[in-house]
Amino acid sequence: MDESQYRTLLACIALSAGIITSPTITVPGTQSSYTRKNAFYLLENFRSSPNLVQSCISLIGAAKHEFQPGGVGGASATVDVTGHIKLYAVQCFHEFVKSSYSSLLPADAVSLRDAIIRAITDHIKSSNGQEGTDFVGSKMSGLLAELILRDFPQRWTTFAEDFVSIWDTCDGSARLFIGALTTVTENCTDSDFNSSIATQRRNDVMKGFNEISASHLLPRIFDFCSRHFLALTNAKKTIHEMENYLRGVGRPANHQEQSLYEAETNKRNVAGKMLQTSLVMLDKFCQQMPLEWILNTTHDFVSVFLHLMKETTSSIQVQSVSCLYSLAGRKLESNTWFQLITSLPPAVAAAEQESAKDEGGTNDLVNKLPFHKKLSKMLSQIVSSNIAHITTDKEIMSCTGKKYESLGHFLGLVTDMLQHPSGVIITEQMYMWTQLFRDPQIIKNKLIEPFIPGLLAALLKHLVRIRWSDLENGTHPHSILIDATWDDKEAYDLWISDLRGKSSVLFRFIGSSDPEFASETISRHVCDLISSHGNGEPMDHIDRSTNRLTSSSEAVMKIEGVYLALDNILQGLPSWSLSNEDIAEERAKRTRVRTNVKSSLAQFSSLMVSWNPNDVCLKLRHAYMLQTMVYIWKYDSSTLLKGVDFLFNYLCAKDENTYFSPNGDMLSEEVVALRRRSGLALVSVGKRVPELLVSWLGQLSDRSVHILATEKMLAPNQMHLYEFLSCVANAIDDPFKRASFVSDVLSGSVSTLESDECTSAFSSVEGLMMAIGMYQAGGNLSFVSNLDSVQEVTARFGRMFAAFNQILSVGKRCSAAAKKRGFPMQNSSPLSQSTVSLDSAFILPPDEGRSIFPFFHVEVFSKKIILSFLVIKFIFQI
Repeated sequence: MDESQYRTLLACIALSAGIITSPTITVPGTQSSYTRKNAFYLLENFRSSPNLVQSCISLIGAAKHEFQPGGVGGASATVDVTGHIKLYAVQCFHEFVKSSYSSLLPADAVSLRDAIIRAITDHIKSSNGQEGTDFVGSKMSGLLAELILRDFPQRWTTFAEDFVSIWDTCDGSARLFIGALTTVTENCTDSDFNSSIATQRRNDVMKGFNEISASHLLPRIFDFCSRHFLALTNAKKTIHEMENYLRGVGRPANHQEQSLYEAETNKRNVAGKMLQTSLVMLDKFCQQMPLEWILNTTHDFVSVFLHLMKETTSSIQVQSVSCLYSLAGRKLESNTWFQLITSLPPAVAAAEQESAKDEGGTNDLVNKLPFHKKLSKMLSQIVSSNIAHITTDKEIMSCTGKKYESLGHFLGLVTDMLQHPSGVIITEQMYMWTQLFRDPQIIKNKLIEPFIPGLLAALLKHLVRIRWSDLENGTHPHSILIDATWDDKEAYDLWISDLRGKSSVLFRFIGSSDPEFASETISRHVCDLISSHGNGEPMDHIDRSTNRLTSSSEAVMKIEGVYLALDNILQGLPSWSLSNEDIAEERAKRTRVRTNVKSSLAQFSSLMVSWNPNDVCLKLRHAYMLQTMVYIWKYDSSTLLKGVDFLFNYLCAKDENTYFSPNGDMLSEEVVALRRRSGLALVSVGKRVPELLVSWLGQLSDRSVHILATEKMLAPNQMHLYEFLSCVANAIDDPFKRASFVSDVLSGSVSTLESDECTSAFSSVEGLMMAIGMYQAGGNLSFVSNLDSVQEVTARFGRMFAAFNQILSVGKRCSAAAKKRGFPMQNSSPLSQSTVSLDSAFILPPDEGRSIFPFFHVEVFSKKIILSFLVIKFIFQI
């Protein structure tokens, strides 16, 4: 490449990179003028030049590339294009190696590789090692990695010597080689690169690295980390002394002092960057390379990671924890694992002590959040990936000895981290705690029992939603930290949904493993909440239009946050803790635990049936809690009737606020939700403890009939009530009592079907068509636009369809229950239309396919008629 071509290339690079903003450029010494489009074409053509390799080598090895444009508004300033031209040359080399390197003769390939290495070395020397940290150095690392992947070890037999030669040139060259080793390690071990690199080639490269690791790679990497850690420590010490001196004399730094300060700061940053780059490579080694690389006695990299956890410069401590996390995921030997869990608590304590010297408070927590998050993840990984070391060690399982104490200190550290204000810390540990609770040997030996209080307290704390408006206003005590944890409210909502899903299992395990503590804690926690917020205190975030609490009110959020824990802890309580199921050798202990559990739950039950909130939002949360009491009522039904009475009241709750219901016809969303939740709670009670309600059949029947006859209920709530009553009916052993109870419950639906309105409608096809308005609409189209007519037909259809639906629903459930009890099925013969006796219908439930109730002809209850009503209902909805 002659001087003219060189200047032209520089001009095109300057124009294409945007260094020259003019639309055209003239090359000095020539009459050639180029536009941006022409420059692009010339650079593309240069890639196929026969002298590409020699040109790129000279471009990379040169110390500087400057260009003095001509014809640009009279400007004559020199433009430095060194970085751009070298980047372009390296990219050209990359393409050449990928496309043509494999076709070269062995001698030519060796010559080209040597030339590239010399050019890279010249580049590093010419830039005094500083250029190795920029984007050009990163590209050169990638080029060097390509050569290693293609030639090492078979065609690059002098790799070890070349490695030493390049590494020892300067720190910049060492960092360049570190980048290359990182890329090669990832490409040869990550499954994402299986399609680009043959398996045999990957294995050959890894075997070659393993052969030279002890003699060439690891000693220089260890020495590199040691040197730069020393340089980093000295620079930080000097900076600290400078700051103390200036603070002592009470004046700012002069020009000379400022220059010295900046020089030391630059040393600190460079050393920190070198260490961080080394740790990235070692992280790859920890993931895939032989464990002997990291765990050897000559070069103890684990001690390096533990020591560097104290260093906050350039995210060194985060990267060192990442290395330990990768190592923890490997299959470690028992001695190595115990040594690790023994060394980590003092190392973390030293790191926290070192960071405590800096400014504390929320800002410090924000800066250390990535470290704490990664640390929590690493600590949990060490346990969850090596549980077998716990369960197979006799010293630990006997809860004695140094190993047991070391494990206790380690789990204590993990539990202490749960006190962190950011919720992401606890989510990193969820898998570990779940694995520990699932192991029967660990639960049997009470290994994690001392740490359950801290875990339960953290879960109860973070399950309470954060009011996002407090973050936006800056009134939350940790608003800066939480803002750094989640990008927006949507991200927080996704996180808390995930936390609630994962914590459900943990709450059940806690209730199962330690029922005495779990029941006492959750009962006391609920009692404290009701005592502090049972009437809506502190009455904040009130809806001014309705004067009601909202979902953002503190009382609502805190009471809502305890429901998940309450429900799952009660589900997880073992049956022996509530009933007399004793094992002889554990009878005394279980009796004591059972007494305390029953005492705690009795206090909780009494509170639930005595708490009568006034606000509809609190009533909704009360209904949620009443639903969880089915697990208590199964063993202690003393408060069952009061709880069901509360649910009946909530099922037909009215909207007393005139803002939503000036005439009492409309319901607010909160009241609708309260009714729906109460209906679901009733169904849950009916399915789980129906036999306990049989003794109160009279009260249930009277209350249900009264509600169905007098209250204006929503259709879903009616079905909830009928399903609840069906469950109770199925629990009645006496068929005559069962038939009488069902007859009373369905008396309203039967009366509707016996009415003159329904009798006339079902007497003929014309009567049915007239009842549903189709006959009138066919004769007079204005009928469908008349509001009074449409409302009348709609109400009539609703009454008929609801009656059929309710009777068939109850009949189907009773029929299914009869089959489970083993009763033979019989087909009821069609009786007179005027016969309306329900007793015979439920002594032996009839076949659903023939007739459910024998007071109409079987055709009336056939599937065709019901299907017709469904079609008509769909038409009315349209």
